[in-house]
Amino acid sequence: MKELGALLPGWRVTSLADRLTLTPPSGRDAGAIRIREHVTPLVPLRRILDEELERAGRALAGVHLVDARRFVTAEGEQAALFAVRGHDEGRIVERRVGVIFGDRSYQRYDALLLDAAQASVLGGALEELMQRATLGLGEKRWRRFGYTPPAGWRGRARGLSAEWMPPGFPDDDTVLVVPPARSANDPSVFEQVLLHVPAGYRTAQYTGPLPVTSDHGLQGTAWRAEAEGPEWAKLHYEIVEMFDERYAYRVQLSTTPERLERDRALIAQVARSIRPIAARAFRSEADVFHHWAA
Repeated sequence: MKELGALLPGWRVTSLADRLTLTPPSGRDAGAIRIREHVTPLVPLRRILDEELERAGRALAGVHLVDARRFVTAEGEQAALFAVRGHDEGRIVERRVGVIFGDRSYQRYDALLLDAAQASVLGGALEELMQRATLGLGEKRWRRFGYTPPAGWRGRARGLSAEWMPPGFPDDDTVLVVPPARSANDPSVFEQVLLHVPAGYRTAQYTGPLPVTSDHGLQGTAWRAEAEGPEWAKLHYEIVEMFDERYAYRVQLSTTPERLERDRALIAQVARSIRPIAARAFRSEADVFHHWAA
């Protein structure tokens, strides 16, 4: 409460169950901001946007999206903010929704703007709150990272990992796996391949390392492995690891000999799109040890 009071002087803060409501000095007629922490389940941003458009459409006329953007908070977490606008009996009403994504939940900000003259006040407060928000999950944890998945492929979450299957799956049984970013001191690429080799197969040969780079300044290596199974069956593995000073980013793909040429080009394209995790920018200015010496 004290931190919010210092950040937004004159605002009224009300706590109820799992949410905070912030009212500007000009009063509730101008609007308000509601904050909810640890919202579950963790869902895609597109779903949150679609649900908000539907909700606003039940209360307002002429609802449309007026702004949407993604950014990184000062703590280094992925965030998004969008605005929808409509009118109620001639009065323009704007709803802004902000989301800060955690690993298994998200923090949500809902702002209702009722007075156009106060829109900049509420909008500025909302952005400041989101930029300064702290989820407290730790910087060097295993983390999801940004990349562009193959067009038309279907994804599913496996914890912090993602698995992508082609449109023809399961007849086309290629699988692209994107584990979370980890410390470069984690098990080697060879151990990661062995974890994904099916029972009854054995790894026959490795090729690499081959130098690779991403479109976003990351440097790394590519490895290839072949696994032999029963009745001369073969699987091919393509693995790319990219690095910055903090994290290792990996994508790996298993495929069959007849699809190998297609899938090598595909994983190279995904690897080039990997975006490094933004570093934490915010550092508390509080003297956390002051009370020890008091």
